Amino acid sequence: MGVEPGTIVLLNGTASSGKTSIARALQELMPEPWLNAGIDRFLWMLPVRFLDRPLWEDVMGQWDRPGEPGRVLMSGMHHAIAALARRGNAVVADHVMVDQAWVRECAALFSSLPAWFIGVRVPLEIAVQRERDRGDRTVGEVEKQFPIVHAAAVYDFEVDTGMMSAREAAEAIRDRVASGRPHAFWLLSLFESAPAFVRRLLATAGADPLFSAEDIALTMPEAEQIDLLNAHPRIGAVPASVSTLSYQEQGYDREAGTAELQARLDRLNDEYEQRFGFRFVIFVAGRPRAEIADVMELHLDADRETEKERGLRDVVAIARDRAAKLRSAS
Repeated sequence: MGVEPGTIVLLNGTASSGKTSIARALQELMPEPWLNAGIDRFLWMLPVRFLDRPLWEDVMGQWDRPGEPGRVLMSGMHHAIAALARRGNAVVADHVMVDQAWVRECAALFSSLPAWFIGVRVPLEIAVQRERDRGDRTVGEVEKQFPIVHAAAVYDFEVDTGMMSAREAAEAIRDRVASGRPHAFWLLSLFESAPAFVRRLLATAGADPLFSAEDIALTMPEAEQIDLLNAHPRIGAVPASVSTLSYQEQGYDREAGTAELQARLDRLNDEYEQRFGFRFVIFVAGRPRAEIADVMELHLDADRETEKERGLRDVVAIARDRAAKLRSAS
């Protein structure tokens, strides 16, 4: 008998935005036990010497430039949260997502789970004052994080701790979680992140967030259309650089490919992007990469607007196919 997964509430915001207090308040409000698996819990697992400079620079740098040990640790945190939830635990975790790759990884790990992505916002001047008043934070962290922490994120719900207490924010989150189901991580996974487009989907989402996806993709500004196309990896991209879903769709788990095919794909990708100004995206539908290379070559002579529209329609077709597979696997 399968285990019903637990709910995840991931709180994202700058330092001194009130995330830790909200997490504690949420634990108090919920009748069942919620595990706090936030960022500080994992940072304090490190040997003490890594919490001071110079080694701290290799962990989280100045908090806006994580080093390799920090990236490895945060990846472990994301996988641990997913594992806890898959075993039936409810989890609340606060995060400071200064690396866009962290958003993409969480989307991949949490897309099939009841995982809520919550933005914790606060006016900059309030967060800076809190940072100074606390006395246990490096002054300047907040200002470095402020322009980047929400940049790649797309939220199911947001709270502003400049206008509400931690308890009020936790109550609002509790009520939102009880009233529906999350879509942000799921949509980010379906569309290879593409935050601007996913924000548009969530703003118009009804029962089916994908219902108007094609219409939105075809009518939004061209800059956002190109961002949506370019969010997908190249055909034949380095396997380690692609998402799990793209890895399967491009057949890396079924065919090894050859150096000759890779060289051809690299050349075709370069020619296509130089001609059209965006990446080649196609609904692969199980076709081998050699066949896709033949198709790409044919599309090099297409009209730009026609090709852009075809690519956008295929982006939505890919997402619908992914959604169907995720539903059948859950």
